[in-house]
Amino acid sequence: VGGDGSAYFTNIVHGTIGKLSPDGTVSNIAILKEGVNSITLRDKNRLYVGLDFSGDGLWEVDLTGSEKPREILKTPGWINGSDFGPDGFLYAPRWSKKSIVRIDPDSGKMKTLSTDFDSLAAAVKFNKKGQLFALEHNPTHVIRVDLQSGKRTILASHPQIGDNLAFDSQDRLFFTSAENGSIHEMLSGGKLRVVKKGGLVQPSGIVISEQNGIERVMVMSTSALVTYDGISGKKLDHKHLGYEQGVFR
Repeated sequence: VGGDGSAYFTNIVHGTIGKLSPDGTVSNIAILKEGVNSITLRDKNRLYVGLDFSGDGLWEVDLTGSEKPREILKTPGWINGSDFGPDGFLYAPRWSKKSIVRIDPDSGKMKTLSTDFDSLAAAVKFNKKGQLFALEHNPTHVIRVDLQSGKRTILASHPQIGDNLAFDSQDRLFFTSAENGSIHEMLSGGKLRVVKKGGLVQPSGIVISEQNGIERVMVMSTSALVTYDGISGKKLDHKHLGYEQGVFR
């Protein structure tokens, strides 16, 4: 969200960077290429976009759309959910390498900060104290990362795959699940509060079969195959299919 209250967003399929103005007007300010995903602002008025899964690169995009996007890095290794630190550097997960990197947004110089991850690092964010937090992908781990040593400390865990995290004005930490769209708040002691229950994320393919006299409705979502009782609607099974390196399996 920019200084004037406009919200900026990426469309990973079409490769566009969009703007939602405070009056409700929606427009595109830039077209890069398929794979635009992570997006963050520097000082509320400079916009940076990372590509992954079906593209690669790091770009600075003019908020007005009047200037051409500036390429900072051609192949950084799939920059995902990123954030600017108090030192003015861009911090981001490097999805393809299971690491977190520090990037000079002007020169493009990139340095690895932390590699001690069990799974893919999905996103990073700073709190108001300038502490760096990361979200590990599968299973979800909320992690605090030491800026000097790169050492990580797991603060909370969740069995489903994590996607992104954010802090509110009171420095409360929230994270989302890419598997079922749920939202959780991390409380003290690593406890979690469900803010929004999960469900199907982008349901698409569907098939109906009968097994042991039960009508089964099987639905494919973004990263899970979910089976329901066709009469009662009760969930019978949930298989996480996962995706790594941008390839569904």
